[in-house]
Amino acid sequence: MIGRVAWFMMLAAIRLSAADLPSGASLLDRYIQATGGKQAYEARKSEVLHGTIEYKVAGLRGSVVRYVRDKDLYRATIDMPGVGAMDMGYRDGVAWQDSALIGPRILVGPEKSEALKDATLDPEYHWRSLYSKAETAGEESVNGEPCYKVILTPIGDDPETWFFSKQTGLVVKMSSVTTTQQGDIPVETFYSDYKQLGGVLRPTREIQKVAGQEIELRLDAAEVNVQIPAERFQFPAGVTALLAKQPK
Repeated sequence: MIGRVAWFMMLAAIRLSAADLPSGASLLDRYIQATGGKQAYEARKSEVLHGTIEYKVAGLRGSVVRYVRDKDLYRATIDMPGVGAMDMGYRDGVAWQDSALIGPRILVGPEKSEALKDATLDPEYHWRSLYSKAETAGEESVNGEPCYKVILTPIGDDPETWFFSKQTGLVVKMSSVTTTQQGDIPVETFYSDYKQLGGVLRPTREIQKVAGQEIELRLDAAEVNVQIPAERFQFPAGVTALLAKQPK
């Protein structure tokens, strides 16, 4: 009898603790407000981002350019001297990659779902259309900063864990699993150096820890609501050839 009472008391404590936590939706809404608010996000219709990428272990450094227009027109190019360029994009429901090392690929399954998030301008703002649920899982410190831990479940992909600073409401870390040709790989991404860029507050420094490597991405400039010609989003010749081989 005593054991049963203790069990029910423990369950009650867990329920009370969960009830004291803010909901995942409220934390995402707070993030939107902290980074500019609904009006600022609604005013953004297209964006060109410029940045640099560095693979620490390999000693490689290159440039990144990312184009997004409307809801599902996206293209990004990583140019790494000595390695070559990698292009990736999304158009007409087709997610693709093309590089000198691997060649052209049509992405399907979780890889396509990840590409759709990349193709969405401000996916954090449009999270309700990209994720099926957002659940607060508890509290945890990230590099000494107290955070709320929120599990977001993307539509058609594995859950992601976001860490929101309790003080600022900003995202400071995300843990996820990315799907590659070599299998699923855990990724930790740390966000910092938030600045006004492209009309909203955003992290201009990202550190990714993946497969024993550290990749640093820095955002240098953003052009907002610029005219991006449709030709920018055309499929490369190799991708067009792959699409022609697919069954109608």
